[in-house]
Amino acid sequence: SIWGATVRGTWGPFYAQVDYADVTGNTQKGLAALPRIEGNAWKVGGSWGYMPGARVGLIWVRSESNAVTGLARGDDSNQQAWTVNWEHTFGNFQVMAQYGQTGDLKECDGASLTISCSDSKARGYMIGGRYFLSKRTWLFASYNMVDNKSNNFADYNGGAQTSVSGAPPLYGADPEIWALGIFHQF
Repeated sequence: SIWGATVRGTWGPFYAQVDYADVTGNTQKGLAALPRIEGNAWKVGGSWGYMPGARVGLIWVRSESNAVTGLARGDDSNQQAWTVNWEHTFGNFQVMAQYGQTGDLKECDGASLTISCSDSKARGYMIGGRYFLSKRTWLFASYNMVDNKSNNFADYNGGAQTSVSGAPPLYGADPEIWALGIFHQF
């Protein structure tokens, strides 16, 4: 089972949001020795729009799971992270910057398979810009980078695709992406 809830609101130039999600997996047949996967996550964020097209925000996340890759199944652990975002528009050009980091995994029982909970931090950076051609079309460019410590493998992935060559997870790999493109809303 999985469920989640979101509460959000806007008060003048301020925006805030709180999210919670919880997951409980099925007990696996024939593998009674393995506990079922369980986890939950909190996300709290807020931002201030100090002028049209300009905003600064902060997001805090805490996740807890007994199925972290690299730890033995059932080894409860948690991790906290935060991110700060900034965007500002100068005429038709918008600059964007972001910095975030995760802390070390906490409360590991020590039943590790391939990693330890220490040295499991990561830092991420993004700098980019958009050039607005119209209200529905813009050009964009950005540089994105994650600096993983030796027991973390944070990455830009979706659909099991990774930006790091080799078989994931590649602990300590530092993926980076240059992005260029055009966006149009139909």
